[in-house]
Amino acid sequence: MFVANGRGRALMFFYFAGPLGSGFGYMFGSYANSLLNGWQWALRLTPVFGTICVVLVILIIREPERGEAETATGATAANRIEATSYWSDIVALLQTRTYVSATIAFTAVIFSMMSLSWWGPMSVCLAFAMNNKLNSTDDINKQTQAQINFLFGLITMIGGLTGVITGSLWAQMWSSGKCCFRWVRTKRSNAIVCASGSFMGTFFLFFGLQFMERNMSVAWVFKLFTLLLFSSFRTSYLERTVR
Repeated sequence: MFVANGRGRALMFFYFAGPLGSGFGYMFGSYANSLLNGWQWALRLTPVFGTICVVLVILIIREPERGEAETATGATAANRIEATSYWSDIVALLQTRTYVSATIAFTAVIFSMMSLSWWGPMSVCLAFAMNNKLNSTDDINKQTQAQINFLFGLITMIGGLTGVITGSLWAQMWSSGKCCFRWVRTKRSNAIVCASGSFMGTFFLFFGLQFMERNMSVAWVFKLFTLLLFSSFRTSYLERTVR
């Protein structure tokens, strides 16, 4: 459907769904819990939106032929694309060391982010209970819990969206040698952005957890940068692997 840099921009917009959906889910779930007096209502109502999206995909989205976008731009290589078996495609991918290594790294980052999405609000509640001399997180009133989930969802949206945009633009500018990357242009920009984003995000995550007991505002800032850096990794990874 897209070629060259257009494919990278399309993937950038596609990856907006991750932080937007996660952040909106936290905010919607917290208020559904407080308004309807039950966390189960968040799971009962959200499938309605999913059903609408599935129906729209079936009715509106058209599946393009492989190489159609390249053929439309005059690429001769697209005309030589031949269908291969599923097994031969798997073997070819497994023989590509860059793809295998990047997939393992991507799995590790997603594992960390999904763990953070579950334990992030819980760790904030634990720190809040500890700082307020409460015996358990069950003693935190529902309004405070809703505020914590709302703030975590908002930070997820802001950090994720900012990371997706900056990671994609950073990699594209670096590979094309624009602005401050004029003298350090490299085709390995996506790989470098992936590595640096995940590496720095680990430190921000560690210090964010350490500051929870001392200063929650600083901890929120560290969480914001953690999600920003991990999101930049995800975008650059996809741009690299689809080319």
